[in-house]
Amino acid sequence: MLLDLLEQLVRGCRAAQQKLDEQAARFDQLRALQKEAPGIIEALPAQADALAARVAAAGQTMAHLQTYADPDWQAVGPNLDEAGKRVAAARAAVDAGRAAVTAGEGPKAMGRVMGALQPTVKGRADGAFVAAEVRRQLGT
Repeated sequence: MLLDLLEQLVRGCRAAQQKLDEQAARFDQLRALQKEAPGIIEALPAQADALAARVAAAGQTMAHLQTYADPDWQAVGPNLDEAGKRVAAARAAVDAGRAAVTAGEGPKAMGRVMGALQPTVKGRADGAFVAAEVRRQLGT
């Protein structure tokens, strides 16, 4: 009976170690992201500005097309409004992240940015995807 309990304990410890090993890479990614968060947050306003310029250019194109095209173009009109809202949400997320960095909240800084951005992607992306995409676009 004691031997069975010890074998069960060893199996449990091995299973726990395996789970920790599986998560080690994710912990390393989170630590790296924590270190990079201030730089990532500071680079985001330039990206938001670039996106806002693209939205404005698209708005001008839409206005021009509406003079020539039939009302079918009206169906995509709300996309410009939605894009503008997402740029505004990104700017708000950057402000929240900066406040977290200034307050010395380190890991919470990127969490605040991602938390503010998540509602704008409406379940179409998880946090890991958003973080990876931010890092990819920043070339880090």
